[in-house]
Amino acid sequence: MEDVWNEITQSFEQYAPLVIGALIILLVGWLVAWLVSAVVRNLLHRTSIDNRVAGWLSGGEDGGAADGGGVERGISSGVFWLIILVAVISALETLELETVTQPLNDVLTSILGFLPNLIAAGIILVVGWFVATVLRRIVENVASSFGVDRAGERAGLTAGGQAPRLSNVIGLAVFALVLIPTITAALNALELPAVAGPTSAMLDDILSMLPNIFAAAFLLVIAYIVARVLSQIVGTLLAGVGFDTLPQRMGASPQQATVGASTPSQLVGYLVLVGIMFVATMEALRIIGFVLLADLVLDFLVFAGQVLFGVVIIGIGFFLAGLAARAIRTSGASQAELLSTVARVAIIVFAFAVGMSQMGIADEIVLLAFALPLAAVALGAAIALGIAFGMGGREVASQELRTVRDAVRSPDGSDGAATRAERPGATR
Repeated sequence: MEDVWNEITQSFEQYAPLVIGALIILLVGWLVAWLVSAVVRNLLHRTSIDNRVAGWLSGGEDGGAADGGGVERGISSGVFWLIILVAVISALETLELETVTQPLNDVLTSILGFLPNLIAAGIILVVGWFVATVLRRIVENVASSFGVDRAGERAGLTAGGQAPRLSNVIGLAVFALVLIPTITAALNALELPAVAGPTSAMLDDILSMLPNIFAAAFLLVIAYIVARVLSQIVGTLLAGVGFDTLPQRMGASPQQATVGASTPSQLVGYLVLVGIMFVATMEALRIIGFVLLADLVLDFLVFAGQVLFGVVIIGIGFFLAGLAARAIRTSGASQAELLSTVARVAIIVFAFAVGMSQMGIADEIVLLAFALPLAAVALGAAIALGIAFGMGGREVASQELRTVRDAVRSPDGSDGAATRAERPGATR
């Protein structure tokens, strides 16, 4: 029993100083962590850097008005627990627990080795964000002072009110142009190839495409302005020459002559605008490098042109059908109403066939739809002509047959001539 007690006493004398030292290290570490985290939090609160970062992240115009308490707590808590981790590892090493402290030491070494890269990346991001924000505000103010916003509203690019102004769009483009290289540099500072490599390559591709994107956007803006001007000019010219009254002259009512709240001249002007924008969009896609999408837009534009031309042909057919029907009705001919209806239907059907053929819609069906009725009409006319000739020209045919028979019986032709002379109404 005495031996057991001696072993316990020796163990206590051996490990008691170690335990007391570990507890002192933990206590001092906790005090240091609390003091350092409090100092960091007060510094962040006094400098308002955290508030500005929170405001930028939230998209607010005034960074100081945003709530930065979350940022303060996050950074100070990170500092606190990092110091606590160092204290815990030191306490475990004091207790000579190498099997436990070795993995923790590896983790701490990795964290402390990564901290300089993380701090460098953070500094790069903060500086880049600050520079991008300053340049954005400068560009927005300069663009607004030069009347870019008013020009955009007159050109119809912005709707005013709560809609983004043109100067804001330009400022945002400058902001992105500065921020993208900043993010690339920050990722490279982290020295994480698995993350920084693909992300940096993607951002570099975006950055290399920015000049083409800006050129395409500029082309679309210029095309839209030109299209609006041409649309108004075309609409005014067509309205001046009486194009709006054309549907009424074709037989449409005043209510049918308008499409919604737009007159025919306004509709044509809108089609001009849409056509120009389609062409501009196709060229903008080619500038960016989306060739397949540009070819798709071109195919759609060609098909839309064919459809539009087919609709115009059908409209002209309706107009000509109305003219022909009125001309037949006013001619005073017998069965004028029936003939006018037949002529109107025939012209409209023909116009529909030509229009659908121009659209490229079921050419074979249209061909069969016209070839079969025409063949039936021709066959019917031939049969009717044959029947009419057979019934009405029966006597003439019998006289000619007798003449041939007499000529065959008298080779010198005398009997045949006498026979023809005796036959009343016969001629030589």
